[in-house]
Amino acid sequence: MKPAKRRAVELTIPNLGELSVTFRSGFLGAGAAQAWLLMLLMALVGICVSVGGAAEESSRQGSRSMSQASPQLHIIPAVPKLVWGGLDTYTDDLMISSALRVCLDFIGEKHEKWFLAGASGAAFDLGWAAGTMDAGAGGAVFAHPSHFEPGIENLFRAIGRNYTVVYGKSDPERLRRVACESIDAGRPVIASEWRVDHFAVLAGYDAASGEFVGRRYGSRKEVPEDYVSIKPDTLAFVIAIGESTSRASAREAAVGALRFAIASARTGTRNTARGQGGTSHAMVYGPEAFTEHARLVPDSLDPNGPDFDWREHVLRWRLDALQLARAYAIIYLQEVEREFSPSAREHLRVAKGKYYELLGLLALDNQTYSAETAFTPLTRLGASEVPMGSPQVRLFGSADNFWSEDGKHISIRELLEASEGRQKFAHWLLKLRDIEEQAVQALENALADEAAAVQVR
Repeated sequence: MKPAKRRAVELTIPNLGELSVTFRSGFLGAGAAQAWLLMLLMALVGICVSVGGAAEESSRQGSRSMSQASPQLHIIPAVPKLVWGGLDTYTDDLMISSALRVCLDFIGEKHEKWFLAGASGAAFDLGWAAGTMDAGAGGAVFAHPSHFEPGIENLFRAIGRNYTVVYGKSDPERLRRVACESIDAGRPVIASEWRVDHFAVLAGYDAASGEFVGRRYGSRKEVPEDYVSIKPDTLAFVIAIGESTSRASAREAAVGALRFAIASARTGTRNTARGQGGTSHAMVYGPEAFTEHARLVPDSLDPNGPDFDWREHVLRWRLDALQLARAYAIIYLQEVEREFSPSAREHLRVAKGKYYELLGLLALDNQTYSAETAFTPLTRLGASEVPMGSPQVRLFGSADNFWSEDGKHISIRELLEASEGRQKFAHWLLKLRDIEEQAVQALENALADEAAAVQVR
């Protein structure tokens, strides 16, 4: 659905600064006089508001508290929160698809997260830090832009939108300009903060101070009702959504997603990433990421060693993101397999089966998430579809982490106390690697058969 156009009206009153208000289409009709009176009253108390949003979402109410607002503050009100674990169907811990969902839905582009994760390739991605278990970046799928650009390009071709990616380190002035222009047009901006490798959504800016405001991730208890300040120099990159354009066919989009998935899996170690912000370590992509972490486990995951709690937290986050991503991959493959030739479909089903097998070695939905959570991709898959693997690991909150093997459960900390237990955990990661490799090989076979089928047609 195409959003209705908006028009901006600006009023300048000497000694009172500039009043800038953006109205939804049709606002300046019979009620024009009341609107101008409202603007005058707002100017007299020194308030400046920039209001944006989609016509399709006109029922949304509320905005950031303006009691401390600058006269140069431009705001898009009522952008949804970003919540760990998922407050509703908008957000979960696969941050890129959630941030995309929030911003696209707000402007009238409604897409399910499995589609956004699949068409972008995020559902198939895996990139963990090389040489360290201390870095949190690995859990943030698509944290490093020069790696994921082909996936983002494929997604926006699939939905028929232009877009702009700008890197904070290489071009901070352009980043600010592009983000502000998008906000002025009523379109929230996807952003990544390099200090924490978390995604955020920019929903406003202060023209005087240069700071942005918007949404950051947090738990249901932590996320504030009001927007928070986001400094431009903390942004690794932004993705600004552009105007509508021609859309790729469903088949073209599916083939593009699988091409990115394979290319990402075959990347291996990458020492540099343009626009990567403050992250100085290399990244390992694809099945090799499991190999790298299995190598680090014996020395890095000793509960009696330094920083164990942090490393356990980071590892839990990575596995949580992996579980969500591969669940979305299964749903995406189910939905797009009809676009492929019969022989290619068989390979896609093999890949899907491998992803189910991988999920069976991680905790199931009803174990991992609170019953209060309204939606996770595993709800759609159904617990009966996921085979119970052994050993199985659950890493979701330090009090609930456990290792399950042969029907017996012990805490992760207890397992890792002994060198033998750490070796077991390392072998478990290698088991994930082997399953992931088999899935990637099946995707490669699918594309090869599809290319052969196209030549025959």
